[in-house]
Amino acid sequence: MIIIGNGVSILPNVLITDTEHEYIPNKSLRHTGLNVGGVEIGDYSVIGMGARILGHRHIKIGRNVVIGANAVVTSDISDNAVAVGILAKIIKYSK
Repeated sequence: MIIIGNGVSILPNVLITDTEHEYIPNKSLRHTGLNVGGVEIGDYSVIGMGARILGHRHIKIGRNVVIGANAVVTSDISDNAVAVGILAKIIKYSK
């Protein structure tokens, strides 16, 4: 399940997913199962252009968070953080 809070800005070319295919050697994707998790994005956060949020496990992005352009998020981001990079890391906290 994907939950998007109030006032969240999502810029173009963003991917938010809560599933991934299981990897089983020597099997095609159509013969594997899906892992389903969840994504929760807190109020007034900004998801930068081209960012990828991969929530095959449950991921929580806090309130007032900024995710930088092209960042890849695979784990929780706390409130008021600015996170960038592949894999996304918190570089500072806003006031």
